[in-house]
Amino acid sequence: MFDSFISKYYIAYLEKVISSVEFLNKYSNNDKTVSKFITKPPKHIFDEAVKILREVKYEDDKNFKDEYEHTISPEIAKERLQKIIDDQGYGWKVIIDDNMVPRMSVRPYKEFRISSNCKFSEVDLKSLEIHEINVHTARKYYGLQSGLFLFLYGLDSSNIYDEGIAIYNSLNKLDKPKPNILFYIAIKIVTLYKMAEATPYETFKFIKDLTGAPDDIIVLNMIRVSRISNNTTLFSNSANSDSRDMDYLVGYTLVKDMTDEEREDLIKYSIGPQQLFELATIKKFLNINKFKPLDYKK
Repeated sequence: MFDSFISKYYIAYLEKVISSVEFLNKYSNNDKTVSKFITKPPKHIFDEAVKILREVKYEDDKNFKDEYEHTISPEIAKERLQKIIDDQGYGWKVIIDDNMVPRMSVRPYKEFRISSNCKFSEVDLKSLEIHEINVHTARKYYGLQSGLFLFLYGLDSSNIYDEGIAIYNSLNKLDKPKPNILFYIAIKIVTLYKMAEATPYETFKFIKDLTGAPDDIIVLNMIRVSRISNNTTLFSNSANSDSRDMDYLVGYTLVKDMTDEEREDLIKYSIGPQQLFELATIKKFLNINKFKPLDYKK
């Protein structure tokens, strides 16, 4: 029973790898038959994003002082984040990286990297704890504990739950949530949707009329959602735009009404929406194989 149960996930993963290789081959040879540049979100997700943007307006970061100011060096951030990870028992090492574009990245093999080119605020560090350590590092930790590569990256679409829980934590586990969390996850959906069907000017005007956000914020989001995706997205055989930007809002809508225990299970067992109905079987399979995770660190 369990051989057939787990093998289907490995087969699905291999099919994605094959699709990714085919995509890369076509892309490197300038094949015009590759998928369309923009990954268009479903209409109901677009509608939800529009609803959020009508209710939540952009707040200028300059209005926030003290704990929002970026005064903490990468070296100090490394020490403080390392202590949190050590206290949680995950065993990841915080490394300062001179070659990173994003501010931080959780790597599968026990590395939590932060950029040497960025400074952090007090709110940033707390956000990294509840978002990156308590969700992404935790998920990879439990994946390694399972002894199976498959669970290291999570089952299909697990990233949707990862990002959704991370957003939920950012909104509900901080005394002072960072500004614009919902605004940023919603504007990416609207931008993806409109760019798939309209000219850049029409897209810009639609978002400007909807949000009243500063011009540079709108343009930066148009650039972000149309950037060439990394290997993680290619492995899901999506379009060239980074469709993971959809995961934040989709995931948040799925997990926001769950209990804490339900959200913890989603992290510990690395499942996505497709496997939620199989969670009991997944737990039994991992238990038979001596999967003994730490208690989830809230």
